[in-house]
Amino acid sequence: MQINSYEQRNYWGNESKPRKIGRIIVTCPTGMSQKEQIALRKCAEDAAIMLDRFFENTYKKVMDETEIRNRIQVIPSSKKLLAREERVEWIYDEATAAQFVFLYAEIKERYQKNVRTILTSTGKYEVI
Repeated sequence: MQINSYEQRNYWGNESKPRKIGRIIVTCPTGMSQKEQIALRKCAEDAAIMLDRFFENTYKKVMDETEIRNRIQVIPSSKKLLAREERVEWIYDEATAAQFVFLYAEIKERYQKNVRTILTSTGKYEVI
């Protein structure tokens, strides 16, 4: 089921209100070069701008793109990949992203959002 489908909106209430994307996490194959990763993220940022302008019905108007770029976050951004300083964000590959989705679903559904329970039931628990 799609996130923005009528059925999903009906399930969560307020079916006439479409959802908006606020954050895009870009995953890459582990062997993808930095140059290719930057190009992919720039394409994601451009696509987000085009979608925003389409849904806001502003695609025929002159608009400040930085305003839209501030509303939709691409993680990690192409600018952060270009930066020479130490990185704070991970570069997500597909396998890691799939594991995050699995872990999120486990914590949310099976353990009712109780992180402490999953940590104590699956192995050693250590407070850092």
